Amino acid sequence: MQTNLPLGETYKYFRTSKNFPLKEAARECISISQLSNFERGKSIVSSLVLFHLLENINVSFHEFFYHLQYCNSQLNLLEESNLAYSNNNLAHLKAILKKYESIIPKNPTSKNKLQMDKTCIELAISFIDTNYELNSKNIQVIKQYLDGIKLWGEYEISLLGTIASILDLGTLSKFSQRMLAPIQKKINNPLTHKMRIHTSIDILSIFIKNKQFTLSEELIYYLETLKFHEYDLFEKIYFTYQKAHFEVTFGNRTSLTIMKQCQLIFEFSEFYQIAQKMDEEIENVERSLK
Repeated sequence: MQTNLPLGETYKYFRTSKNFPLKEAARECISISQLSNFERGKSIVSSLVLFHLLENINVSFHEFFYHLQYCNSQLNLLEESNLAYSNNNLAHLKAILKKYESIIPKNPTSKNKLQMDKTCIELAISFIDTNYELNSKNIQVIKQYLDGIKLWGEYEISLLGTIASILDLGTLSKFSQRMLAPIQKKINNPLTHKMRIHTSIDILSIFIKNKQFTLSEELIYYLETLKFHEYDLFEKIYFTYQKAHFEVTFGNRTSLTIMKQCQLIFEFSEFYQIAQKMDEEIENVERSLK
């Protein structure tokens, strides 16, 4: 586990980029010499002091830690794997998998999380290479982990989204209900909220494909009660598409027009991967209606 993240170095990067001198950045929080030592990695500061130091240079916690994560190779690998999967790049995924296999023995205190991350990469590989053998015991570890979670953050939502398509419908329904339970509103982070919406729509798609009317209807009702912000346009169109898919699947053929309109929006916006998937899905729906 990386125990010496470059907090001070990252702070200095923001401070100097915004042309704040040490004196103005330190203000009444700490002395100039203390701030200098912090930036050079010779000392640490408390979370409260760091919060005020960031305020002094007009940087949010989110900005700071988002930049900091690029100093963490493990977080970089997760982002790399997501990009590799979206590009259908099997060779890249296998290279990342090898990196995890070398990282895990060196980080015994983080073994459980790293193993779950590794399983997610293996699952992505299995989606591309159907001959790749996935260890079911590793999936069970993720299920057991999610089973014990009360407050679902970004990591748990991401895990569920990754394994959703291979879960039985009962387990998927159970986890989706927990992810959307009223207690989750305590985590009011906009990014977490956005992830929750996107994963819910992905799960809705699975329920529809399996012709689960009640499960689909319940999830649609939940999503309809949410307020989609303008910057959630992708999710709004994606939901409109899946809602129309639900209506077509259960008898309303006229909603096929809405599905096609949504597909054209994604194609026009140059989201070609999802547009292609929608186009193939629409063709399958049309064949089933003949």
